[in-house]
Amino acid sequence: MPSPAGPVSPGSRLDALLAALAELDPADRAPALRSYLEYALEVAQANETEYYTFLSECALLAVDSMQDVRLENVELTIEAMKNPPSKQWGEVITDVAFTFAMQAAILVFWEGAATGVILLASHHRIAAAQRTAAAKLMAARSAESALQKSLASL
Repeated sequence: MPSPAGPVSPGSRLDALLAALAELDPADRAPALRSYLEYALEVAQANETEYYTFLSECALLAVDSMQDVRLENVELTIEAMKNPPSKQWGEVITDVAFTFAMQAAILVFWEGAATGVILLASHHRIAAAQRTAAAKLMAARSAESALQKSLASL
């Protein structure tokens, strides 16, 4: 038999409730069952309220903990800004060389892009000039061949 202080299984509670209801008069069973159900609902509501209170406290503790971590990180960042660590000369020279190399690469890229745009834009004009020169050369050659035929016939 379980002790009064220990947990009682739901099955044994139901058996006890049914046994108690069976011992009552039929007229008293409905009010007794109603009062038991109201009591069970009150206990469930109290447990639910306690559960949600516990969850809200947990959420507040989590928010406080997260805020503490954020503040600690902000303090470390501010401290690092106020007192930056000194760099070694090799690191400074490497940073300067890297910055110079990046600027040179960017300059070469933009020069190449501008050259490509100029070549594409001028390609149309060069092609037109070549066609004009070829037409003039063909016209000159046909005029020259007509002149040579005239000279040959003399």
